[in-house]
Amino acid sequence: MRRLTFEEAAHGKQVMYTGRATPSKVTDPELLEDGRILMENHPGTIARVSDDRQVFVHFLGLEEEPVSDLGFMPDNDGCYPGLVLVTPEEWVAACAVGWWSTLAG
Repeated sequence: MRRLTFEEAAHGKQVMYTGRATPSKVTDPELLEDGRILMENHPGTIARVSDDRQVFVHFLGLEEEPVSDLGFMPDNDGCYPGLVLVTPEEWVAACAVGWWSTLAG
């Protein structure tokens, strides 16, 4: 795992969220009731990178939630706080743990 940089941010790249667990921007009451929120080590795929360098990630199981339209901005070093790039092996491991593991077909 390594920090995601602007130079590496591209549509389709697999990343992992390393921030704290948060129900913020999850609006579906059933998801909230079941504890299906954005969690530490949550896998996702970069959906797009905007012209102003924001990265938007579709997190596994939360693709339809507002959290997947939350833009991450790079810091002064050009890295995205809370996002890391993962290897294919790390991606498989991240998809196998957590509430989203049954969705990772």
